[in-house]
Amino acid sequence: MDRVQLRLTQIFFLVLVLCVARGPNAQGLSYDFYDKTCPNVEKIIHNVVSQKLLEAPVAAAGALRIFFHDCFVEGCDASVLIASRESNKAERDAEINLSLPGDGYDVFFRAKRALELQCPGFVSCADVMAIATRDLVNLVGGPRWEVKKGRRDGLISKASRVDGNLPQVNQTIPQLISLFKSKGLSTMDMVALSGGHTIGFSHCKEFMPRIYGYNSTFDIDPTMNQEYARTLRSPCPKKHLDPTVVALNDVTTPFIFDNAYYHNLKKGLGLLASDQMLLLDPLTRGYVDMMAADQQLFFNFFVESMIKLGQVRVKTGSDASSNTVKLERDAEINLSLSGNGFDLFFRATTAVESHCPRVVSCADVVAIVPRDTGSMGPTPSVPLNARSSCTESMATSNLTWTQPWTKTMLKNDAQNDPTALTLDNAYYRNHLQKVFGPKNSGLCEFNGQRSRCVLQSLHHSHDQVGYYKGQDRERGRDHARLWII
Repeated sequence: MDRVQLRLTQIFFLVLVLCVARGPNAQGLSYDFYDKTCPNVEKIIHNVVSQKLLEAPVAAAGALRIFFHDCFVEGCDASVLIASRESNKAERDAEINLSLPGDGYDVFFRAKRALELQCPGFVSCADVMAIATRDLVNLVGGPRWEVKKGRRDGLISKASRVDGNLPQVNQTIPQLISLFKSKGLSTMDMVALSGGHTIGFSHCKEFMPRIYGYNSTFDIDPTMNQEYARTLRSPCPKKHLDPTVVALNDVTTPFIFDNAYYHNLKKGLGLLASDQMLLLDPLTRGYVDMMAADQQLFFNFFVESMIKLGQVRVKTGSDASSNTVKLERDAEINLSLSGNGFDLFFRATTAVESHCPRVVSCADVVAIVPRDTGSMGPTPSVPLNARSSCTESMATSNLTWTQPWTKTMLKNDAQNDPTALTLDNAYYRNHLQKVFGPKNSGLCEFNGQRSRCVLQSLHHSHDQVGYYKGQDRERGRDHARLWII
């Protein structure tokens, strides 16, 4: 293909990309989705991922790969972040996902925690993944694009659904094209998204068949640069394979997002068999030639493909976790619950997540915090391992006592007790003196100095409340799932 013909072909495909529909058209997504609820969402995420990238340069490749794996299984719904539990093996523990890098997960969790401090309960993990991935690609030299928001987090994550939904290194180009087509992505999208291998790495087992005993005629894959293949044998010995050893996907500029990946394919430096086949198969060779010849064209293709990828089977409205359901905290009787109280729980959960990510449930946090904040009160031991509920609906908030207040009263709160900031028996003393006079009612002796009787009863009642309808492992939500949603 001569230069003029190549350039005309490039222009044709660029116009085609800009004019055709952008693959999956996700209703309900918008650029201004969080303008009122969390206007600084992108700035908050950007600050977090920038810091993470300084600590771990591999975070960009890790996040990009995890985002891709998430979108291809259940759609872009953050279900890949859900941890397994005894009754369910989640996506992230499917065999093909076991190599997904921890730094990729960590950057998403950090961004989510930062958002929970500023805008608790508003930004979905699915949107965090889409925005953080975009920023990380851009920070390592790649293009930047606008991200539509409004994705809901998925509630289903099963390892059994991963098989057949992710590309395999030994698949043929027609097989890969068919897989991408099933997700609403074209052959061009497949080649452009494969360019993401310009950053990142692969484990030895992914390319071992190419460098040892390729077939009866060749010991090394003949389409591979032979010197390059021999250098890979040193870190990846045939008989003593170390699962922790990895090789860079791009041997020239491994931490820069550019079009070197396509140049490498032309030199036989593609690491994975599926990478090298992009150049060898006539169905995809033309795209490789174009993207190798013009980095900006590759960036244009990559942006369009990432936008389409980010809209694959997204859940919006009432498809998954949704703001259209009126939650328990918004039931009328709960409208008076203090914002400072919610804030205290969010802060405690964030602190715990910093030290023990995805281990401690919010149900346990909610049990421990009131015990520790009871000023001068008792400190009962708190049984742990309560699961967080999977149901959060106003309809289940069936409190039955009479409501002695109206909405207008919420603006004019009054103290329940003259010693409102101290946990003592003054509440009972005030009522008994009003009803029975200053003498002891017989319930418990008190004289202003003694509160032990009441506090011991409170201690016992606190324990009883803590056990009330506790979620067991089958009915409740896994610790990690709580934080993700």
